[in-house]
Amino acid sequence: MSDEREVYRPIYGVFTPIKKAVRKPPTWVVEGLLPPGLVLLVGPPKDAYKSTLSVVLAAIVAGYKQTVLPPQWRVVMGGPVMMFSYEDDAGEIKFMAEEGMGIELPDDDGILIADDPSDWRLDDDDALERMFSWLDERKPRLVICDPLVNFHSVEEKDAGKMIQLLSPLRRWAKENDATFLLVHHPRKLDDERAYRASDIRGSGALFGACDALLMLTPTKNRLQVEIAATFKKHPGWVKTVDIAAWERKGEQGHLALKDLDKIILKTIMNGSSTIEEISTDINVAKRVVAERVEFLREQGLVAKKGRKIVHTREAA
Repeated sequence: MSDEREVYRPIYGVFTPIKKAVRKPPTWVVEGLLPPGLVLLVGPPKDAYKSTLSVVLAAIVAGYKQTVLPPQWRVVMGGPVMMFSYEDDAGEIKFMAEEGMGIELPDDDGILIADDPSDWRLDDDDALERMFSWLDERKPRLVICDPLVNFHSVEEKDAGKMIQLLSPLRRWAKENDATFLLVHHPRKLDDERAYRASDIRGSGALFGACDALLMLTPTKNRLQVEIAATFKKHPGWVKTVDIAAWERKGEQGHLALKDLDKIILKTIMNGSSTIEEISTDINVAKRVVAERVEFLREQGLVAKKGRKIVHTREAA
């Protein structure tokens, strides 16, 4: 018997030589916010805008006009949305969208809301089979389960069972370039800091099984929320978002403004209309003013008309 080991080449269909693999760059459903796969939306029970963000994300993906979030979160792959909500029924979500957020709902089936979410429990094999049959039929780009804890009876600290519960959802989402958005809660904090990934209630495997985490922390300004985003294949970020809903519906949501941004906005509304005029009026370098004006434009707060800068209310 020869002491030399026979060298086997990778078997086609079992192994792929990396040099021959087809490159797959990371993709987005909503750029910078929702990648395909499993996404956790985590925030405390009250005043964290979890339901608001769920509904507005459904509207964005379905192609409905919204002003709740900043305009830079662009839809890359839009399509139908399916919502399974224990928090609100279809009528309550419709009221929230129209009256609370000013979202225009067209006469289509872009967003479907399950009448009885208890029919779709993730730890029930028959219910899961029904869910996937509807998913395969509808091919939604976004599926929302709110809140995750109501869709199963698994012990959340049991890592193996939670992975077994979530793996079929992630596999379907990845195969269909879709996002499964699971609304979840963190554990209660003993101090007043921002929530972190380690604060997710249950097993740490829950975070490990997901492609993205959107962690929400309420701020002292109740119309703002801090969003800390963590992605497996993209750089993360932390942003404070001024939510344009309820009291401010119809206005454009934007990222939190610096004091200089507010001064520039006030100067523009008082009549200064060019970078040079604004720079002179507030005694700030033109380069800095130009950078902040571009930021304000990206947030939908100002618009450019040639060399002139105008507030979006005037531009309209």
